[in-house]
Amino acid sequence: NNNNNKHHWWYYHLVSVPWQAQIGPSCGLAALRMAREYFLNLTIQQQQPPPQQQDMPPQSPPLQQQKLLLLPSLLTEAKERGFTQDGEVFDAHHLLKLAQDDDVCGIPFADMRSVSSTTPREIHRVLQRGGIWIVPYDSHPRTRLPAKFSGRRAHYGIIVGIVFGSTSTTTTTPTTTNDDDPVVALLVPSLETNTIPPEETDNDDDDSRVYLLVQHSLCSTLSIAPWTDFW
Repeated sequence: NNNNNKHHWWYYHLVSVPWQAQIGPSCGLAALRMAREYFLNLTIQQQQPPPQQQDMPPQSPPLQQQKLLLLPSLLTEAKERGFTQDGEVFDAHHLLKLAQDDDVCGIPFADMRSVSSTTPREIHRVLQRGGIWIVPYDSHPRTRLPAKFSGRRAHYGIIVGIVFGSTSTTTTTPTTTNDDDPVVALLVPSLETNTIPPEETDNDDDDSRVYLLVQHSLCSTLSIAPWTDFW
């Protein structure tokens, strides 16, 4: 598009997270299970020595399966702690407590942010470092895309990718936190990534030109929609 002699471009970043279907009203626990397996895969990959020869057979995959079997059931843990009766977790803080328990998830670092204090730029930086975000939003029952139902169609998903459309290099300042805002769980692969460093290249932070790619347990197809549609 050459209108006004501007260059329009798109930039995206995508993280590969194993998909799992939810059983019953357990979208939050399903999102956490996917995150747990993702970080377990990362840990195993980091611990495996590089092959000395190109024709060396790869490490046997059962190691990851064995470690998964040693981890407790998230549904059982949530029930024992009084977080749920049927798998549905209403309080995102309960998901965070499960994520922060080394014996349950083993996720290196987990935190929580309000949506109003989280910018597309921060989402992008965390994804670049191998982190992911668990997010609450209303899901349309037919399209599975984000919708506005005042919490009556509440769902959890994982931000696995982001797309920026840009014509300039503008920047924005994070807004102040509002306790009434929905929260997102920040999950990153090492403690050092708690502090997100400045971006080397600027991206356009116009929210209307930022799309989130969200993986969720109702369908293996990603829900792709503008940032502003999710909240």
